[in-house]
Amino acid sequence: MAAVQSREDETGPVAAAIRDCESALAIDSGSRDALYVLGGSHLIAAKARFNRQEDPNVALAAAQTAFETLLRVNPATASGWKGLAEVEHTRGLALGETVAAPSPAFRSAVAAADRAIELDPSDDQAWQMRATSRLSLARLSSAQGVDIEPALRAAIVDLETAVRLKPDDPTLWVARGEAAFELGNHLARRGADPVVALQPGIQALDRALEIHPDHDGALQRRSECWQLVAVHESRLGQDSDAAFQRAFDDADRCVKVAPDNGDAWAQRGTVRESILDRLREAGRELPEDLYRAAVSDLEEAVRRTPRHAYFHGALGGLRTTWCIYRWEQGGDPGEEYPRALEEFAQAQKLDPRNPQYPSCRGNLRVNWILARRKQGPIPVEEFTQTLEDLDLALRVAPSHASSRYTRAVTWMVWAGQQQVAGKENQGLTLCGILDLQSAIRLNPHEAKWPRELAEWERVVEPVSPALLDRGRGSPEWWRRPIELAEGELSAGRTGSSRLLYAEGLRRAEEAGAGSDPMVRNGHYNLACLLARGPGGTPADRDAAFTHLDRAVELGWRDASHLEADPDLESLRTDARWPGLVQRARQ
Repeated sequence: MAAVQSREDETGPVAAAIRDCESALAIDSGSRDALYVLGGSHLIAAKARFNRQEDPNVALAAAQTAFETLLRVNPATASGWKGLAEVEHTRGLALGETVAAPSPAFRSAVAAADRAIELDPSDDQAWQMRATSRLSLARLSSAQGVDIEPALRAAIVDLETAVRLKPDDPTLWVARGEAAFELGNHLARRGADPVVALQPGIQALDRALEIHPDHDGALQRRSECWQLVAVHESRLGQDSDAAFQRAFDDADRCVKVAPDNGDAWAQRGTVRESILDRLREAGRELPEDLYRAAVSDLEEAVRRTPRHAYFHGALGGLRTTWCIYRWEQGGDPGEEYPRALEEFAQAQKLDPRNPQYPSCRGNLRVNWILARRKQGPIPVEEFTQTLEDLDLALRVAPSHASSRYTRAVTWMVWAGQQQVAGKENQGLTLCGILDLQSAIRLNPHEAKWPRELAEWERVVEPVSPALLDRGRGSPEWWRRPIELAEGELSAGRTGSSRLLYAEGLRRAEEAGAGSDPMVRNGHYNLACLLARGPGGTPADRDAAFTHLDRAVELGWRDASHLEADPDLESLRTDARWPGLVQRARQ
């Protein structure tokens, strides 16, 4: 495989290798060499498609078939298991970084690498493959609040074994540095000294650069390490100039040695952005020439790899930094605001499974709302567009804590505007409290969120204690959210209505109030909202059927209304529909 891998970017030789292997297998279907090279060639084609943001699944399936056939010929072929591990890892990456449900492909990759190592413990690439799969799994698991430190340390142990087997391979030292970087970042976020925590990663990358002084991967990773050290030092009020300079020097050198590498340009641009962030947080003026240089770097990254979602997202994030700075100064960012929104939209289009891009777009809109609200009422469309972005992020990843928090802020700002106008705002207020409570459960490490929740509750409790989790079990405790849901629905605010119905029904079930007609009607109405809601996800349809079943169980018997209701049109082709109607008739 290695001979072919060195020419990954050349589709001609890969295609020729596939044809040659297929011809060899037509003569000898059990040729282990031909099966191995065939699987490797399809894997290279899959990775190339993935790197171009194209669907790699057909090539991955062909690679998997070749490696599985090789293992049927000889189950003790370590290279076959290693190939399967690479297939599963690439499949996991292709499925996207969806924090709602981390791909099982990464676990399958670890299991296949386990088998390869059992058969040939001297294969450094198998150890590296297992470590890489563990790192990918840890990155996704961290967003779910799972303790990832054991997985990160296990990956480091794997890579330490790999570098002992092949101590002069700079690629292995880069991988070792990357794993140590992930662990150091994890520990620093939990209060460890960032310089101490990230030092093992920097040392491993130093070693890679001793072996290969112009290794662009090592330069990029070391720049990322120093950038993170600098960011942590800035947050702690320490002098970060030296760390930022080291980060920039490595990124600048990386651009010079690998000018065709879009990642190198992106890294230099993000270092410049971090310097801008530090200046803004310190209340200092941002040099426009530094901002323009950062934009130029990221635009060059996009130009070289236009279908790379991360580059568009990074450019959107940089423009967001400038917009917020200009708003804080009482100025107008001009075209940077719509350009930032467009970059996030492009990133989301290229990587629709990633919740970060619609979440960032929603966060940018919220900052616009906060900057403009002193000038007068914010148009309702601005609130609804912001909520649409955040709802999209949460449909992709319901456990995305930062989207929950940003949506909570949106509800509360809208509620404040309603209050100033003398309009009903309790439904929006409760939505804000519920989302912030959810964000805190998803990410208990964010220190400022509980303080904000306490402040919101302090303001709300004297006005309407039923909005909070007070008087548990009383009729007002569960009836009030359902009443507010009905009011929000009448006002045309379906998103807040869904959230309030769900909370009221949860409270009603806990209070044992299922016999109340308001509860069964609430289940029916929530089912209608889920069935007609945007996105039309299988999870929404499943939840709609759950609530309809519960409504029927509690006494809903209007089968003719059920069959005629246009809100339920999306459910009528489902196999569960006839049984539901029959139960309603009974």
